[in-house]
Formats: sequence, C-alpha cells, structure tokens
Amino acid sequence: MKLLGKVFLLLFLTAQFIYSTDYYLDSKNGSDTNSGLTPSNAWKTISKINENKFNPGDKILFKSGLEWRGQLQVSSTGTANAPIVINSYGEGNKPIIKGSNLAENWKKYSNTVWQLEFAQNPGCIWLVDEDETIHWGLEKESIDSLTKNYDFVWQDSLLYLCLDANLSGIFPQVECSIRDFGIITGWYGDGKDFIIIDNIEIMFTINSNIRAVGSKGWTIQNCILHHSGNTNESDGQGIQYEGEDGIFRNNIIYENGQHGFFLSSFGNADVNNNIIEKNTIYNNYHTSIDLMNDGGSKNSHKNTIIRQNLVYDTPNFKGFEVGIQTLGYGNGLVTNVKIHHNIIAFINGAGISVVPNSDSIFIHNNTVYETKSSCINLDNHQYYAEAYNNIGINHIYYAPFFVHNSKNKNADNNIWNTDQVSFVFVDGEYPETWEQYTSKYNFDKEGSSKDLNIQMEDLIPKIQHADSLSVNNGKDFGYKFDFYGNAIGDKTDIGAVENKI
Repeated sequence: MKLLGKVFLLLFLTAQFIYSTDYYLDSKNGSDTNSGLTPSNAWKTISKINENKFNPGDKILFKSGLEWRGQLQVSSTGTANAPIVINSYGEGNKPIIKGSNLAENWKKYSNTVWQLEFAQNPGCIWLVDEDETIHWGLEKESIDSLTKNYDFVWQDSLLYLCLDANLSGIFPQVECSIRDFGIITGWYGDGKDFIIIDNIEIMFTINSNIRAVGSKGWTIQNCILHHSGNTNESDGQGIQYEGEDGIFRNNIIYENGQHGFFLSSFGNADVNNNIIEKNTIYNNYHTSIDLMNDGGSKNSHKNTIIRQNLVYDTPNFKGFEVGIQTLGYGNGLVTNVKIHHNIIAFINGAGISVVPNSDSIFIHNNTVYETKSSCINLDNHQYYAEAYNNIGINHIYYAPFFVHNSKNKNADNNIWNTDQVSFVFVDGEYPETWEQYTSKYNFDKEGSSKDLNIQMEDLIPKIQHADSLSVNNGKDFGYKFDFYGNAIGDKTDIGAVENKI
C-alpha cells in the first residue's frame, strides 16, 4: 500500500507539470484577443493576466526588450513542486514593468514652471534625461513653493513642475506614478504561495515594486527593482515581503525611497525562514535591508539569513541610510537572524544596526568599510547579539564598533580599525587602549586593532597581502562559502572574503 501511495503521489506531481501552460505577452505585437499560448499569439497587456486564473506550474512570460505600464495582481497559487513562474522569453534586455504613465504636452505656466492636465494625483514623479539619467521629483505644498528643478505639485487635476528646460536643451521624459505596486498579491488571509519572479525589471511605483503579503514560498531572483516611492514619505521598497520561506537572490535593487528589502511583520503576517543572498543593493533612502516587527506577535519574525550581499552608496548619493537593520516595536521581536559574508561599503549611515527588540542576532564574517556612522552598532538593550570574524574599518566620524549595552553581548576575532576617537564605544565609554577594551568587557581577546592593507576594487575591499592577520584567524561557524561563493576550508578567515595563502 505504501508503494501504491508513492506511485499515486508521483503521478500527481508529474501531472501538475504535464498540464501546466506557458502564457506569452508581447506589448508591441500581441493582442488580448489572442490565445496567449505561443509567442506569435501572445497577449498584449497586464490586464489580461489579471483577468485570468492560473494553475500550479504555469508560466507567465514577458517578451524581452519590451515594457508594460500596469500593476500585476497575483491571484493564483502554485505549489512547492509546481510554482507559478513570472519570467521572460526571447533575446534582449529584461522586460520592464512601470507603475507610471507618461506625462506629455506640457505648457508654459511661468518662467520656470510648466503645467499639464493630469486627472490623477501622482504619488511620485521622475524625470528621465535623454541619456537615461533619472531625477527624483520633490513634491511641494503650493505653486509658489516650486523654486528648484524637479519640484512639483498637483492641484485641481493640474500638475505643475519646476524645470529650466534650457539646462539640457531637451525637455526630459516625465514619468508620473499612478500605481502602488508593480507586482502584488492579495492581502492578509489571501496571500498567494509558491511564486517565482525571475529576470524582470520594475520601476516607478508609489509603494513597492514587488509586495507579497501573507504569502509562502516566493522566490525573487535576477530582477532589477528601482525608483519606488518618495524620499520624504514612508513608502518606496524594492521588495516588501510579509511572508515565509522566501528566497531573494541575485537581484539589483537601488534608488528606492525607503528600503531595498523590507521584510516586515504587520498584523497577521508571519515573517519566518527567509533568505536574502547575493544581491547588489545601493542608494536606498532609509535602509538597504530592513527586518522589522511592527505590530506582529512576539515570535512572528524569526529565522532570517542575510548573506553574500554587496551593499553600498555611491559617492554623490544624498540619502542617509543604514546597510542592514533589525528592529522590533512593542511586543514584537525580530529573532534568530544570521548576517554573514556581506560586504558593506561607503554607507551614509551605520553598516549593520541591531536596535531594540532584536534578539539572537548573529553577525559573522562581514567586511564593513568606511561607513559614516558605526560599522556595526549593537543597541538592542538586554537582548542577545554577537559579532565574530568581522572587519570594520572607519576613518570618517564614528568608532567602527558601537555597543550600547554589553549585557548578553559577545564579540571576538574581529578587526576594528580607525583613526578617530577610538576603535570601539562600549556602555557609554571610549576605551583609551585596545587592552583596556579587551580586559574590561572581555571582548575581542583574539581580535585586533591593527591596520589592514585594503584597497577598493569595484566597490569590494580586497586585502592585498597574503600574510594578513585576517587569514586563518576566524572562529569556525560551519559556513561553507565566502562572499564570492568560494569554498571555505578547514580554517576560516576574518571578513567576508577568504584570502588563503
């Protein structure tokens, strides 16, 4: 009977794939009256997707090199063995989903202010130059307050924009966001499970480029997600995931008004067992990776792995962001987070910040370089956190390592280096010497404050001498791969990259 049951299960799983269907979209040559079942009979619009239900194993395929303006509502659920896939087909750049409408036919209102009839209040606007440089619009309260380029205000179905068009000689393309999301699931209690989003670019949304609520088993990979929200508002995420068993890998996420990744536990959504790995994240205006429990139950946000990500800010970036942050409010905790083998460089705030209601936070083998606040900040009060095998180098303002309450904290095998006040800040004090720090707090008995010969290559700090004090001097936590995916041998190095002799 057991054998017969296994045969029926195998047949069932096989049938899911046999009866799955591929659906094609072509915004240039497609038609919503087509079957959608072949590239030559492709659908045209995202609305056609939203009108239909899909089965486990089905694929929704956007033609590469084309773009769509719309909001894709995921209304069907896959299974662990047969997820629903949203992907691309054909050759060319990633297909693009825009949450905006193009604003054209501007009329002169005053010397530097332009006017346009626009029925819906745009949540945000962006201006795209001929060379594809994107400028953020800044919303103001009145027409009189439009004093700088890219200031805008919407009043009585009219949009006003401050712009000296002679700056470039060509009036830029103006994108007005009218959709909250690029891809969105249902709401609490109606989340859709086992969805793969692969090789899609999404931009110009009001709230989040991708948001999954109350969901399970999502994979988002190889996507480019940027320019969502507003820099002076509370919205703007590359990915907002309020769910479980998610994997987010190999994405490029940048220039979002608040967060690159926002894994948030609100209300009824559990946020458990998620992995954020191998992403490139930069220039987000609040936090590149933010884990937050705001209103969820005490144990509703746990077991997150953050590994092998590159997080940075470019030299001219004006935002003040944190690289990686954990934070809980009220009774909600963020617990059991492993942050390892990440490289964080030139962040305008703290590199890794562990703040109140965060417990059991394990920070291992990260390289944090030249942040404008601390490299690693432990400010989670009485809860447990540890920092091992990290390199923190900061010659700007703050000590590399900040510990605001040393109770239930451990730190060892770290290299902290600075020419500022002190290497570390612990319990309100800057120890005068490394020996004073290690003896008083029992931290970093095997650590060091010695300078490392580090140079930056493509935003990645590289240790230049093979006999570095970082080599083979780390504590073994069983990790298999470093930042690059290189295998870690019997002895691990300090920092995100193995530099074996």
